[in-house]
Amino acid sequence: MSGQELTLPISEVDSLSLGELRQTHVPVGVFDMNQLMPGADIGGFISLGFFKDTEFTIDDQRKILTVETNATLEKIKSTGATVPIVVDQQGVSVSIHMPLILPNGKKISAEVDSGSQALILHDRYMSDLKIQPDDKDVKRKQGKDETGHLFDRYFTKLKGPVQLPGYPNMNVDSINVMFQKIIYDGLVGQNFLRQFTITYDLKSSEMIFRKP
Repeated sequence: MSGQELTLPISEVDSLSLGELRQTHVPVGVFDMNQLMPGADIGGFISLGFFKDTEFTIDDQRKILTVETNATLEKIKSTGATVPIVVDQQGVSVSIHMPLILPNGKKISAEVDSGSQALILHDRYMSDLKIQPDDKDVKRKQGKDETGHLFDRYFTKLKGPVQLPGYPNMNVDSINVMFQKIIYDGLVGQNFLRQFTITYDLKSSEMIFRKP
């Protein structure tokens, strides 16, 4: 998120299955997961690239991932809040960016990062949101990330709602936020995403949000 280059060896597996969804000749990146998340006992991640031609829904409240059909997708779009996204594919890497409205009314483009918890914003937005680094409610952390990059991070809660453009009732109020100098406007993590049931339609460059 802060722009450091991470080089991974790329290989391929003959097939990869998730439930009844199966793909063949799937590219995989090889990485020491214990280095990234010590003690987490995670064997790997299924990336967005696996779903680039398949619509799916994540219901975090019920811990269910559903592969959608044309019929179910049509029903979801008729009842949900549809948000346009930007799908960025670079080689085997696929990432998506969605719009968000901050409490001060400013619209930003945030990378969707389900591996993060807090909403992460570029530190230039601190002054826009009237947050000072030395405020009593702001905690500062200095450290080094998994790429060896040194960082300054500031943690607090936003005053007011973060919402979807055009859908003011689809919002999260007083959300935990982390400020850091990053290459994006922001990254939207689980503190926002898990408040909704979300359908990802990468082929149409859309995310559909519904309240659980």
